[in-house]
Amino acid sequence: NAKNEELLYTYTIKDQYVSLKDNSNFPLFYTFIEDKIVLMFIESFKNNVEPLAKAKKKLAKKVNKTLGKPERIIAHDSNGRIIINDDNFYPNESFNIHGGIRLNVFANDSISVKKYVEK
Repeated sequence: NAKNEELLYTYTIKDQYVSLKDNSNFPLFYTFIEDKIVLMFIESFKNNVEPLAKAKKKLAKKVNKTLGKPERIIAHDSNGRIIINDDNFYPNESFNIHGGIRLNVFANDSISVKKYVEK
């Protein structure tokens, strides 16, 4: 029921590394923009239906296809302990885990885009 310059919708858009192995992180929707897959998570809508293993595998295949060829990466902490041992690291991708943009859509069809920093 927003009117004129009142706020109609707010979206937070951020690059984030997520695992599709966890059902709570499984996206409800996805689309492709410039040959990259965009996964859409809606925090206010929790999906009570567990995704089928076939659907998870199919989506993971689409995600991996857009990322290119993976490499193995091993990272150690300052004591020499292995903290990352990943066979599927994608070096041509970068992730800004604690940032992004906040997109506001107003009732008069105007928008504003502001830098978003997660606190």
